[in-house]
Amino acid sequence: MKSYLNSEGSAWSRWDLHVHSPSSKLSNQFGTWDEYINALEMLEEDIKVIGITDYYSIEGYLKVLKCKEEGRLKNIDLILPNVELRIDTVTTRDRPINIHVLFNPEIAEHIEDKFFRELKYQYNDTTFTCTNNDLMRLGREIKSEGISDEEAIKEGMNQFKVSVDKLEHIFIQNKSIFENNKLIVVANKETDGASGIRDNSMETEQRKIYRFADAIFSGRPKDREYFLGKAINHPRDKIIKTYGSLKPCIHGSDAHSVSKICKPDLNRYNWIKADTTFRGLQQIIHEPEKRVSIQENNPDIKNDYNVIKTVKFHNSSYFTGKEIKLNSGLNAIIGGKSSGKSLLLYKIAQSVSTEEISSRSQDGMWKNPYIGSFIETENFEVRWRNEEISELNKNIGKVTYIPQMYINSLSEDKANNDLQNKIMEILYQDPENARFLNEKNEVIKAYSKEINLDISRLFEKMGEMGKKDDEIKKAGSKDAIEKESKKIREIIEGLLKASNLTQDEELNMQELETKKKEVKNSIRENTNKKEKGKKAFRELNSLISYLNSSLKDLRTGLSEEYIEFIDSLGIKVNQSFRETISQLENVEKEISDLITTEESNITQIDKALTPYHEKLNGLKELSLYQNGLREQEVLLKNIAELEKEKETLAEEINQIKQGVYFQFECYIKVLHEIKLYFDNKNEFTNIVLKADVFFEQDMFEERFLNLFNRRGRVDNLFPNNGELALFDEDEKFIFDITNYLEKLKSMAERILSTNENQLKFKKSASKEGAFEQLFNTKNTKITFDFLKDGDSLNQMSPGKRGLVLLELFLEMSNDKHPILIDQPEDNLDNRTISTDLVDILKKKKDERQIIIVTHNANLVVLTDAENVIVANQDLQLIENEQWRFEYITGALECDFNENTNKLSSKGIKTHVCELLEGGQEAFELREKKYGF
Repeated sequence: MKSYLNSEGSAWSRWDLHVHSPSSKLSNQFGTWDEYINALEMLEEDIKVIGITDYYSIEGYLKVLKCKEEGRLKNIDLILPNVELRIDTVTTRDRPINIHVLFNPEIAEHIEDKFFRELKYQYNDTTFTCTNNDLMRLGREIKSEGISDEEAIKEGMNQFKVSVDKLEHIFIQNKSIFENNKLIVVANKETDGASGIRDNSMETEQRKIYRFADAIFSGRPKDREYFLGKAINHPRDKIIKTYGSLKPCIHGSDAHSVSKICKPDLNRYNWIKADTTFRGLQQIIHEPEKRVSIQENNPDIKNDYNVIKTVKFHNSSYFTGKEIKLNSGLNAIIGGKSSGKSLLLYKIAQSVSTEEISSRSQDGMWKNPYIGSFIETENFEVRWRNEEISELNKNIGKVTYIPQMYINSLSEDKANNDLQNKIMEILYQDPENARFLNEKNEVIKAYSKEINLDISRLFEKMGEMGKKDDEIKKAGSKDAIEKESKKIREIIEGLLKASNLTQDEELNMQELETKKKEVKNSIRENTNKKEKGKKAFRELNSLISYLNSSLKDLRTGLSEEYIEFIDSLGIKVNQSFRETISQLENVEKEISDLITTEESNITQIDKALTPYHEKLNGLKELSLYQNGLREQEVLLKNIAELEKEKETLAEEINQIKQGVYFQFECYIKVLHEIKLYFDNKNEFTNIVLKADVFFEQDMFEERFLNLFNRRGRVDNLFPNNGELALFDEDEKFIFDITNYLEKLKSMAERILSTNENQLKFKKSASKEGAFEQLFNTKNTKITFDFLKDGDSLNQMSPGKRGLVLLELFLEMSNDKHPILIDQPEDNLDNRTISTDLVDILKKKKDERQIIIVTHNANLVVLTDAENVIVANQDLQLIENEQWRFEYITGALECDFNENTNKLSSKGIKTHVCELLEGGQEAFELREKKYGF
């Protein structure tokens, strides 16, 4: 077993435990022994163990073993003797049931005397043993004395039957030899296996056979599910009660010819995760599901870039330079105090990702104890299974590192914000969650930006509104101006009545004045048209000159054929321009004639007004009042325009304000979407995720309410809110997501409609600042809680909360990179460790490589750690060979004790039992778990 020290521990390899040999007396289709041995040497690389099977004999096994001892079969790690027997119970097809006994090669020398000679068969009052001579005598007794030795032994084997009780008696009788050195496997075919017992009257006999067996020979998936207690009608407890224990199913090729060796039907290969030793094989009894698998491909499907293969210190004065091998499953680092366990884990994390080390230090949950020590700068190498190498100055790959007490710190009540941040970090490890959260966070950022821009625009417009009010105020009182206009009109009417103008004359004069005004407007409009026409005329002349110049330039260098077309174009364009200019001149003449006519009309109107003006010569005062009236009318018109602009501003302000409300409502909907996405998310084995919208009461108090001078109750600042209860008796804002926006709108309207002095702002505060803080999206956030066994995270003890967080670290990530955990058992009681934590680690080690440092035997044994790393610090080199820090590795089944002080003089199981409190009890508990 010592040769299995410093290995990668329990690794998957193919085991074919049912290969017959040319020595098999029954159904032998093999050729020569040379052909047979050559075929074994040509087996695929991943086949490491074979069980040489003979009926009632180990003759074939001994011959194969001799070949290996002579230097052949170097491709095979282990050869086991498999004795195939027939018991006296028969199937419904009247065939005896096959049963196999796989023996530890270490007791092979005792099999002949203590097993075969002890097996008895009674026939015709004669007792026959299971030796070659007696089997031949039995064959001749049944057939005839004249048959050959070969025929006689075949017949004897066909007739020789044993009972389960007799087998059991032999093993008990020779307990010192056979205990823990045999594995009994019953066939489960309907033809010659235990499942072929269909008669209800034989049910007790069938149960006895299954209870007697350690394992089942069957490659059928349904049989595996059944004997593992996973069938719907036959759960685990029922199987244990009925058959004494859960049973692993193993499979072999049952090869009777060279072509069938290690080639089972349907490529149902037998994979076992263990040291290639008999002790390794026995692990399938204690871990019937996880240690054996029947399938075509290797069960270890982890990506090579996600599996650390070896680690090693380089050129160190303190540490061994030997490679420390790691397993792709669960690696447990054990050792005494200050033995180099945690520092090994740290060096792995540091060499793969200094960023991971920094992130753990920065969040305040862990203080790096290695900063400034010699450990920090030790050269260290991490070799991945894809052969890439990570070092301190060349980080490659990714790991999650959870230092000692990190989870404890995270699970304390005072670390609630850190806890929420860590939960969010864990959620982000899932790519789908990360995509969703990133998308929603971008939307929230957009809404927050729009809200702030709208608030800025809102108060910009409100500033304009204030200026507009000032302009209106400066323009005067509308009522006073209208009153003044009325007074002036009355005066003008009085003056007109006092004049010598008749009413008809007055009307006629007014008509002439109106007509004169209209004609003047017409002259002004026509004059404007005429000027624009002249401008167009000038631009056309400039354009034709430019065009002619350009055409002239274009002709240069062209052949006659092209010049002809260019000249033709010039003629046509010039002709069109002349026609257009002529038309423009005609229009200009028409407008000029019209202006002349209208000017003549003005002369005629002035001539007609002259008599009336002469009559009004004495009424100069009337003209003054008329000018005054026009001034008042201008003022009223200006006020009307200002009021219309104010009305437009009010509409814009309301639209912007409603925009703020709408954007904030959209933001709340996004929070609700996030809550719905995560709430009750069924991603975890035993944990229910709960999401909720959390109101930052302290932030709201500090950033919003503290803007006001609050000498009285805060209710006085925001009175008359009807059914909306804004604050409780302790003056805390009453947050309810269903009416949150309505409450904010109520306070916002109060802020907008109330004078700043009445709002009692502090000196540095303003309406705009209050509005910004009122609609600050940071006042609310999504928080997470978890329910486990009915308890929420906040209700759990720190230990249970730590367990849930550890489970999150292991379960949430879709990344399959290694996870490194230093003493995950901290702060947990032993019952929680041996149940919940063990179950978590066992489940996740199939999906990702796990490396833990632990002092707890249950986390090594009950998890069935694939690889155990024993760390030791020895300054005086009493236990270590050469270095202050040394490490040995291996599987749990690697067990021996040379009774010396040296670290390498003991197997892994012995180290576990000596170093870890309760180690022996953990191994016993592991056996009892499946019914043993």
